[in-house]
Amino acid sequence: MSAYDLSDAATKWLASGERGLSSEAIFERLSGIPVGGRWIRGSAPIDPDDLRRCLLRLDEVPEWKPRIGEMADVSAHWRELVAIWPALVASFEREAASGDRAPVTYAMMRHAEAAARLARH
Repeated sequence: MSAYDLSDAATKWLASGERGLSSEAIFERLSGIPVGGRWIRGSAPIDPDDLRRCLLRLDEVPEWKPRIGEMADVSAHWRELVAIWPALVASFEREAASGDRAPVTYAMMRHAEAAARLARH
């Protein structure tokens, strides 16, 4: 473990992993260590490539996979994504394996984003 009680895998990802705002939001929420500015905190994946980086994040630090539900308290958008997470991941994995551009996954993500917007109003 590092000085911040991070696993070696989490420390390695922080130093050299493929990063985006939503994967950094996962890191911040699940580690408690800020890695960016205020704009990262609520960042949720908005397309399949963002989702791919989040899944890489969780693959690289597998002890965080079962904790993805904790992201539900980050934002309304994350709450909607967490609610469909198993189906979302399955859809992405199926489409990625077939070489597809993940249109079904993207539609699911857009629906979650729209539901989050409605929940805020």
